[in-house]
Amino acid sequence: MHFMIPALAALLSAQEPGNRPETVARGKLQGTWKLVKAEHDGREVRGVDAKLIIRGQTLTVVENKKPGESDEIVLRSDKSPKYFDVKVRSGVNAGKTCLGIYEIQGNCLKLCQTQAGRDRPTVFSSENQNNILFLEKEE
Repeated sequence: MHFMIPALAALLSAQEPGNRPETVARGKLQGTWKLVKAEHDGREVRGVDAKLIIRGQTLTVVENKKPGESDEIVLRSDKSPKYFDVKVRSGVNAGKTCLGIYEIQGNCLKLCQTQAGRDRPTVFSSENQNNILFLEKEE
């Protein structure tokens, strides 16, 4: 699934460690997230078996039980909507940045991401070649 987000890393701020919005968000995002639903360019993507595993500042995409590459992501949970920047480390988009927004409610995570080089989405919509991932926490 070439449009999955490959990794997460935290952005530092001037607030006290442990109380930074990024630190709190990173703590809530830690663990394994199972893909429940995915949309790309306004359409649902079916037949995808994927998980996102977040450990520390790294997120690994596991598709069909095969771990993929990991990238770096900068979280900003003090903005509305909360947002992230994915710095791609390898592959076709190596060195590029994908922009996105996220929302976490209980054990549900919703991500909306653009393709590299495009403007950050401002609403959760899969139109205009954006991707939306709906995930549930496993652990």
